[in-house]
Amino acid sequence: MRRLSTAACLAALAMAAALAPAAADAADEADLARLRAGEDCVKCDLLDADLSGLSLKGRNLGGAFLDRANLRGADLEGINLSGASLVAADLREANLKGAEFIIANLDNAILAGADLSGANFEAARMRDVDLKGVHGVGVSFTRARLRASDFTNARLAGADFSRSQGPAAVFHEADLEGANFRKGGYAGAQFTDAKLVAADFWGTDLWKADLRGAAVAGADFSGAHLRIAKLPERRDAAVFCRATMPDGSSNVTDCKS
Repeated sequence: MRRLSTAACLAALAMAAALAPAAADAADEADLARLRAGEDCVKCDLLDADLSGLSLKGRNLGGAFLDRANLRGADLEGINLSGASLVAADLREANLKGAEFIIANLDNAILAGADLSGANFEAARMRDVDLKGVHGVGVSFTRARLRASDFTNARLAGADFSRSQGPAAVFHEADLEGANFRKGGYAGAQFTDAKLVAADFWGTDLWKADLRGAAVAGADFSGAHLRIAKLPERRDAAVFCRATMPDGSSNVTDCKS
């Protein structure tokens, strides 16, 4: 029997090693078949799956692996993705009404233009997520980790960001009227030209945050940390009771006796 030369063996091994990761990263065909057949798919392997435009309305995909999956334009209304991994997944313009993302991992995902009405992102990991132009009412980001995520032009009036952490997050020109940021961490975040009317920033860390041009009428910054922050020129009707101001002083002028 003819033996392969050492060079040929090494070449074959190199080719096998190159092909192995691709095979390992592919979505499980059986799981894909279940999903396309209309079944739930808890903890399914859907890595890199192309599910664009698909209707998965009301399905249970809790704990599923959807890293780098293409869900662009998909109908995910009422879906359960709690505990799922959606790292770098594409959810642009998807219907996420009432979707559950509790403790899910969406780091580096793209949600631009998605409808988030009633969606729940409680305690989700959302670092460097593209959320430009997302919209919806009744959205919850309670205790979510939103470091450097981009909400530019988002329309999320009344959204709940309480106790969430979003240092360096961007909310440029976002509509956040009546939003709740109580006890959140938003050091270095950008709220430039945002609509923050009647928003609640009680006890929020806004160290070095940029709020220039923001509309803050009726907003509550009581107890907020605003050291080195850039505040809007017009701050009438906003409350800064016992807030740490940009110069380090404590404001007591807005406090009611």
